[in-house]
Amino acid sequence: MADANRPALKQLWFTVQGAKYPSLSNIIYISSASALFGIFVIIFFNKTEVLGLIFILLGLVLLYVWLKPYFYDKKLFASRPSDALMDEWLIEELHTIVKPLAIDELRIDESKLSPENFLIIPYPVFWEASGLDSGSMSRRQGGDGAFRYTTWKVQVVALTENYISIFFCSFNTMTGAVSGINSSEYFYDDIAAVSSENKNLEYKILGEEEQTVGAVPIVKLHNLSGNHLEIITGVSVLGVSGATAVDSSTVVKAIRIMLRNRRYNEEIIIEKEESVDEDAATDDSENESTEQG
Repeated sequence: MADANRPALKQLWFTVQGAKYPSLSNIIYISSASALFGIFVIIFFNKTEVLGLIFILLGLVLLYVWLKPYFYDKKLFASRPSDALMDEWLIEELHTIVKPLAIDELRIDESKLSPENFLIIPYPVFWEASGLDSGSMSRRQGGDGAFRYTTWKVQVVALTENYISIFFCSFNTMTGAVSGINSSEYFYDDIAAVSSENKNLEYKILGEEEQTVGAVPIVKLHNLSGNHLEIITGVSVLGVSGATAVDSSTVVKAIRIMLRNRRYNEEIIIEKEESVDEDAATDDSENESTEQG
């Protein structure tokens, strides 16, 4: 499917309903109209051949009129993109639209980052949120049982050589608009701990005012100063597709590996420096022994 048609196809996916067979009432209306017309023909025409032909033509016309909306809706519904393609488009746009903005905002050199050290973590928003128009938020359940959404929060985590850079924004999949951009940085030396936890969100889901978001998994970075930063890795109650879900353990593992690698390298440097000092001390003692001899 051409990219030029992508917005229209997305709109179809979220709005077009499946075709429904014509109702029984329509059949009754058509039958009544046919009978009345038949009476009219009997009164004004004497030849049965003409009568039969008229009834056949009338039946075909009425059948066409009756079934046309059904076949139109069926064709339109079939033209919708697949569930998998909707997921594929979202993932692609996160990399082609959001990722470049994150790289520019964070001022990082992408060539120095391996894929596992550049994490894009999206989650859908389907509640009243500051800076977002809830009227433009839509969702729909796909054939696979998972829901797709038009409004997302996106967090980009870049694990650079000396610090963790985190980019936050909102992303509208229908328009490609990015808003609410902000960022944070943590030097590895300032991170006291990284943990995965659950946090309770009291936001009310749109259209289901009695249901709140509830517990969501988060990754928490603890700063030595006592401050912390939270990264939401999913909203289970919204039932997103597994193709767009990110597991907290994946994020925690990536951050911990970077922390351990950095600290391990520092220990190696210290050990080397200590061994150099020991060698120097040994040389000095040997020189003193030689002089005394």
